[in-house]
Amino acid sequence: MRWWVVVVAVSGCFPVAPLDDCTDRSGLYVAHHVCMPPAGPPIVIDGQPVTLLAGDFDGRGTIDDLAVLIDPDVVKVYTQLDMADPVATWETALLADEGVVEGLVNVRYFDEGVHGDDLIAWTIDTALSPTATGSVLGLRNGGDVFASQTATPVPLAAAVDGEDMPRQCPLPNSVVGLQDPGARYAGALALACAFPDVPSLSLVDVVVIHNDPTTPLASQAQVGVAGSLVDVHAAIAAQFDDGAPRLIVAHHPPGDHHDQLAILTVDNGSEVSAIEMAPRQGIVDQIAVVDLDADGDLDIVTLHGDERGLSIITQDQPLRFSEPEFFSPEAIVTRVVAGDFTGDGGVDLAVAHLVDNTRHHAITMFVRSPDLAPGKIGLEPALVGEVDGEIVDLVALDYDGDERTDLAAAVLDGTTGRVSVFLNRSPGDGPGSN
Repeated sequence: MRWWVVVVAVSGCFPVAPLDDCTDRSGLYVAHHVCMPPAGPPIVIDGQPVTLLAGDFDGRGTIDDLAVLIDPDVVKVYTQLDMADPVATWETALLADEGVVEGLVNVRYFDEGVHGDDLIAWTIDTALSPTATGSVLGLRNGGDVFASQTATPVPLAAAVDGEDMPRQCPLPNSVVGLQDPGARYAGALALACAFPDVPSLSLVDVVVIHNDPTTPLASQAQVGVAGSLVDVHAAIAAQFDDGAPRLIVAHHPPGDHHDQLAILTVDNGSEVSAIEMAPRQGIVDQIAVVDLDADGDLDIVTLHGDERGLSIITQDQPLRFSEPEFFSPEAIVTRVVAGDFTGDGGVDLAVAHLVDNTRHHAITMFVRSPDLAPGKIGLEPALVGEVDGEIVDLVALDYDGDERTDLAAAVLDGTTGRVSVFLNRSPGDGPGSN
């Protein structure tokens, strides 16, 4: 994998100021502002990476470990990673060549979270019959980084209040942990259920799997949230100022060309309230929550691949949101991750995207000017690097334990995958700070 140095000093990009600059410009770089050299040669993956996760898998309390899902069902976990000699701590084929794992997340769910992050995977049922259902697989960390664990698929069949027969979730597509304020582990899992058709009496929008620490995953209560949503996807958990665990999902209203967002408050599996928002930018491929405008509350970022950009929806008052603002690197976008990549104390967005008319992908940083008043959004973009192949995932982590936000990228180049880690050595000044 080859990264090219890109120096951007044009209108609309970071202003070049007489600040300290990198000596190592081999990774992600913008003069005087972004300095992220590679931690070492990339990890070569034998296969096609699907998902990259950053987490605390060794229980040491730092987000410095990686897990990779490789098509169709192989998982590799790297703890205390040495990029000069990257050896997987643990790896397994989850389904023994009998199916395809669609996705993987890390969440503290088992053993009351004492051993670090666990792993939750899911599969789909492509038959799409009234009785078809997907499944979820849980991997307990166990304190030995999964060494003694195996995963058994658990069918998704959720009970709905007042109904005798459980409803199905044939196309689970995202899983999140719902965690109460101050809790060390998730009190429940929530799975978004897609079904790109009209609402059906045999299906649910969301499956909530409870977490009784004394009960195996296969025997946990599954409760269905049955509403009128269609094609629920891209779920993410969020805790706003009132502390209630909420689920933000995208869904696709019938007859509409655009996805909408719903913020769901779920109580014992029943939807008690929903806040609807409409970015009006086509399909929502990813959702993130972060305080982008520095006013102390969470804002919402939605990624729109086909529309070549992202929408930012700021929270003006508790659970009241502004009209979306749209930002674009002028290319088809694939992933977004938030972190302080410039070192100025604010929140930046790293966006992976295609490079038009090439087989390259690239990363553009969107950085908020630090002299803006809280509650205001003003993002300056700059291209920081290109890569041969497709960036399939981006994650933020603290690889070297220096309490700065590093970046890891999973890349597919033909039939080979690579994972690169970039260390945050940025000088600590962002656009507009001088």
